[in-house]
Amino acid sequence: MKRIFPVAVTSVLVLAASEVPASADESKPIPPIPIAHRGLLRHAPENTLPAFAACLELGMGFELDIRTTKDGNLVVLHDDNVQRATDGPLRSVRDMTLREVKRLDAGSWFDKAYTGVRVPTLEETLSLVSQRKHGPTIIALNVKDVTRKGETQLVALVKKYSLLSESFAFDQRDEMSRRLKKLNLAFRIGQNVSRQSIEARLNEGLLDCFLLTSTPKTDEVRRLHNHGKQVLIVLQVPPAVHAAETDAWEKEIAARRTEYVDWVIEHFGNLEPDMKPLDGRAWSLNQARLFLDRDTDKASRYFETVKLTIDPDFMGIRLLKTLLDFGETDRLSNRAREHLTQIIRDWPMDRKGGISRAAFWPPRFTENHDLMHLTIGLFSEQLRGQPTKSHLNELKRSLSWRFERGFYEWGSHRYQLHYSNPLFVLAIHAPDPDICRGAADLFNIMFAERALMSVGGYLGGPGMRSYGRNRRL
Repeated sequence: MKRIFPVAVTSVLVLAASEVPASADESKPIPPIPIAHRGLLRHAPENTLPAFAACLELGMGFELDIRTTKDGNLVVLHDDNVQRATDGPLRSVRDMTLREVKRLDAGSWFDKAYTGVRVPTLEETLSLVSQRKHGPTIIALNVKDVTRKGETQLVALVKKYSLLSESFAFDQRDEMSRRLKKLNLAFRIGQNVSRQSIEARLNEGLLDCFLLTSTPKTDEVRRLHNHGKQVLIVLQVPPAVHAAETDAWEKEIAARRTEYVDWVIEHFGNLEPDMKPLDGRAWSLNQARLFLDRDTDKASRYFETVKLTIDPDFMGIRLLKTLLDFGETDRLSNRAREHLTQIIRDWPMDRKGGISRAAFWPPRFTENHDLMHLTIGLFSEQLRGQPTKSHLNELKRSLSWRFERGFYEWGSHRYQLHYSNPLFVLAIHAPDPDICRGAADLFNIMFAERALMSVGGYLGGPGMRSYGRNRRL
């Protein structure tokens, strides 16, 4: 079963704290900027232009790795060897010319959709940043292997694309950092710094950006800001403990889920006698009963007689989820199973070319309804033994449409809520693996964008930014 996790855009996520405010008005701090490790690597191949472009669309910065080819060009690649992240052989990038590196496919290993994506040069990457960024950003330049000549190229490229104030180099030796500073005093240097060494590195005077490896105290951040330093917080899970921490995290999530479902049963159970027949809370209550295998007789009696609401897709997508989740278990009575199956099989679709006329293309403002109709229609056709190719193709087009735009543009958080219901069904039950993964990824992107809006001070999420990119509230 496809599992959906709360968004985790990186293995290492760096949150840049507010820089020194331009005015003394401390009530208006500069919002933090998340920095994604090697780009948005859960959704595109690491250290590639698509992974970086996704970050820029989301208002995020990113970290990249710089290496040097045999003929002295700076390329963006994490490993010295090209084999893991491309279709190339077991060979060092230092032994390959740029022309040879550019022949490699750096995307198909991740997904066939990225076939033909190439290893980018540093210049291509910085050019992308200058063209696509929507506001202030941070580009973390991890200097893996750069020659003396490459140092000059690095500083010149950052200046060429006007990113001296929005980037910094890190992970190089202090000797190289001093040489980079000598080439251009405005070129910024960063480094991982423990809390114990903050004072020493501050007095040393070399660093512009402090990448703090533990959560700092307020007075520590304030002191660094007072010295004109940028503060970043590095959140990293060491590989050695990752599995153990993941197990603990999953247990905690399971415990919280059970606690929430218990609340649904107790709270909505008390309201049940006064609920109207089409009350959506009744579905939540009885779905929770099936989930916890508690009072399943009551749940089955509800699902034996439940009917579609005035907007049939709202209730239809819920009943479809119940049927898919519990239709093959003994928690649901035979009569309830047959009733739900009949509802989905007889789904009110006026067909046009095998798909619902209620689904418009390109999507209108009712895109949440479009996706619900397409999803219910897919499983309705399956139950009738009809071909589903047209539905699968339309679903892929619909998900791709939303991938291109994200959720930033939507003016209603309710639309997002309704859109998430079919995503959840598709991520777990879709008969096509590409749709499963696409739905899960979109679900995570929705979480990510809502989190980013909240980080930026918009606690209402994207619904609070419903007037477009250029209008400020």
